[in-house]
Amino acid sequence: MIELGKPQPLTATCARGLERVLADELHDLGVDSVAPDRGAVMFAGDLRTVYDVNLRLRTAMRVLAPLVRGAVTTRDDLYELAASVAWEEIIADRQTFAVEVVGKHRSFHRTTFAGQVVKDALVDRLRKIRGRRPNVDRENPDMRLHLRLVDNGPLTLSLDSTGEPLSHRGYRPRGGPAPLAETLAAGILLLAGYDGSEPLLDPMCGTGTFAAEAALIATHTPPGLHRAFAFERWGVHDQLTFEEVQHEASHGHRDAPHPIIARDRADRALRATGRNLKAARMERWVELEQRDALDLLLPWG
Repeated sequence: MIELGKPQPLTATCARGLERVLADELHDLGVDSVAPDRGAVMFAGDLRTVYDVNLRLRTAMRVLAPLVRGAVTTRDDLYELAASVAWEEIIADRQTFAVEVVGKHRSFHRTTFAGQVVKDALVDRLRKIRGRRPNVDRENPDMRLHLRLVDNGPLTLSLDSTGEPLSHRGYRPRGGPAPLAETLAAGILLLAGYDGSEPLLDPMCGTGTFAAEAALIATHTPPGLHRAFAFERWGVHDQLTFEEVQHEASHGHRDAPHPIIARDRADRALRATGRNLKAARMERWVELEQRDALDLLLPWG
């Protein structure tokens, strides 16, 4: 189990194509052993690092603490791999859990079956040790497990430190027509070189995701400051250290140095943008204008 002062391998997942941007974010935070992978970036850190990256990363989806990794070809292989984890040191008595499975593997045509095997191994081990089994809670578990399947490669079973994906900043209602993930919007802005040092105009702002993420970047506001995390239910969670990290993360806030303008021709879209900016505490830094994108005068060349 991850602890303070004891670095171990960690993984931050992201959308494909954003691996280099995420790696740059981790480098900027002073994280060690950064290595981009497919849809993820590997790095090293302790419990304090877990707190810090969950609060500050703009393009990551989840931060995972790997528990065990190995090649499997059968159901029994996966069962033995999962049963080798010291679950009694991770899941406290009466705590619930859930297993999320991503990827694919030729030995497990249904990802739900792979998740069931992990659940069986975990439950059997704890029942043998404690005399009773923990319960599954798919909606609001105390401990979230993440199984990554890779065809022709090793499987990785991890502890999810994040909970709801980091794209869930908390400022926008989930769903809606063709929503743009906050992490993807931030990634596009960072790929474009945006850092708040120049004005920014979004001529078709929709619900304001680009505007909100631009304001968060320009004001140096960590995107995870106002949300809950799965690690807060870990037995090793240190609330005092977490509060220290929160304070340090919020200390770098500044006023947006240049204008951020969000335009849309639809009044409904501007109202939604205004609501989301207010929920993100960024309404002060974004100017809303009802204009048609076709009216935009672009420079020649």
